[in-house]
Amino acid sequence: MGRLLVIIPAYNEADSIADVIERVRTSVPQADVVVVDDGSTDATAQLAGQAGAMLLRLPVNLGIGGAVQTGYRFAVRQEYDWVARLDGDGQHDPTQLAALLDPILAGRADVVVGSRYLKVGGFYASWARRFGISLFATLVSLLTGRRFTDVTSGFQAANCDAAAFLAFIVLYKLGDAFAGSLMTPFLLKSMAYAPAEVGVVNKVIGLWLTIGGALVGGALMLKLGLWRSLFVFGLLQMASNLGFW
Repeated sequence: MGRLLVIIPAYNEADSIADVIERVRTSVPQADVVVVDDGSTDATAQLAGQAGAMLLRLPVNLGIGGAVQTGYRFAVRQEYDWVARLDGDGQHDPTQLAALLDPILAGRADVVVGSRYLKVGGFYASWARRFGISLFATLVSLLTGRRFTDVTSGFQAANCDAAAFLAFIVLYKLGDAFAGSLMTPFLLKSMAYAPAEVGVVNKVIGLWLTIGGALVGGALMLKLGLWRSLFVFGLLQMASNLGFW
């Protein structure tokens, strides 16, 4: 039986990290769990250690790209056979890890992304965010010649070969999570790795904020018109993915 590592990048997730670790260990008890503490200023690292996870502490905040790459490099150096990653804020359901791993274990894929848009009710998001993700997914689909619906999902799994590639990909070295999420499927395919998607359901976080965003988006469309509004939504989503807020 091969070895599985679950990577949890976390930045100031003291309120949720222990529960996330516990749910991972319950869902995939055979897996090792490592938390990459991305320069947190709260008790994230202490609580992760108390929950029984291995801990990698970054001295400064590198951003999601650098934190994830740190986890992949650890997995490669420790010679894990499979790697999965999910966020430390609790939005990803660890019980769905088996669905992510199934195509890899069956040899149908090298990397699997948990898409929030393949299941009805999989994700609640503002119009701006949905438009931005759809725009990027369309671009990646055109580049790879296969359909992708969610290129910014942080819920993923990979085999050891693909993990080794992701551990040293230049875009992750630069710490640019946006560029990495946009270009990684294209680069994986160009290196003869097989990326795929499966449908997952995210935990509803900030539903009322999402509804409020939809109302604001509707008012903006009435004011600016369809095409100008879509352009503004795209810029807002790009700024969000680049970490401006």
